Amino acid sequence: MPADRPSPTSPWTGLATSLLSLVLSLAVAEGIVRLADGGAFAQLRAFAADAHDGVVMVEGAYAVRRPDGRHTTVTLGPHGLRRTPPSDGPTWLLLGDSQALGLGVADDEAMAAVATARGPVRVLPVAVPGYGVGDALRRAGSLLDALHPDGVLLLVNQANDWDEAGRPVETRYEVGGGWLLPRSAPAWARSFFATPLSGSHLLHHAVVVLAADLEAVPPVWTTDADATARATARLAADVQQFAAAHPGLPLRVAYLPLDATTSPERAAASPYAALLRGPTPDLLAALRTALPGHAVVDLTPALGDPSSFLEHDYHLSPEGHGRVAEVLVAALAEPSP
Repeated sequence: MPADRPSPTSPWTGLATSLLSLVLSLAVAEGIVRLADGGAFAQLRAFAADAHDGVVMVEGAYAVRRPDGRHTTVTLGPHGLRRTPPSDGPTWLLLGDSQALGLGVADDEAMAAVATARGPVRVLPVAVPGYGVGDALRRAGSLLDALHPDGVLLLVNQANDWDEAGRPVETRYEVGGGWLLPRSAPAWARSFFATPLSGSHLLHHAVVVLAADLEAVPPVWTTDADATARATARLAADVQQFAAAHPGLPLRVAYLPLDATTSPERAAASPYAALLRGPTPDLLAALRTALPGHAVVDLTPALGDPSSFLEHDYHLSPEGHGRVAEVLVAALAEPSP
């Protein structure tokens, strides 16, 4: 009598086993990366496209991982404004980008919250990462009727605003899946971030690495004097147009320097260090010349201590936000020019 032969194994069984093993491995890897990230992404996932203002932020609490590995939470309330303490003082809108928002610091450490706490003013940060000067003023105009401010304070950021002059945020970025996506990024990466898969920490890291632009572009003011002059004129024109459209509304301007220009120690540690060649043009003087009748507050003297900026990042640290807030409170207490 012939011996029993083992039943042949179906090829589908082997395939199913391999797929199950792959899925389990990916699940374990996802869990490890998510645990290492603490549930936070390096980017803020709070954005929505807007027909009038191009890009806005939406209400919610968003965990963000800083370059040094620490986590912070950005809490956004109505109109996408970051949370600040209550106050009965005059209300000022703080306009700007991620620096004015306080990306990388806690809600109560951001300059608007600190300035409000020190009073006697209420500062509301109408600030959105990716905004240029024109975008910030446009957004402020949309919110005047809802917020009824007593004044507007515009933070002009040396790091970005000259490069973004005359280029609305929606021409430089698109929104997908709540992410703010540079239009210069590969199409396949932008398509990925528009899907639920972008919520996977493992895949998120992989795509960010694969899609990274390895050739950082120096700021325009390091390479092209004529383009810098045109950008300064455009920034000034945006400010003047807003002021003319709202003649009864006080408008203040503050100049925030790039971290690398504030001290030799910070210049050596700045992410921009390799991009800066030769002397830095005096953008503050150019801005003041282009804005006669507008006092431009210089924040540079307050930021000479290297601790004013985050490690491995050009954004302000909690100490930097506190120093800026002190200057802003004093500036807002002065009579309008």
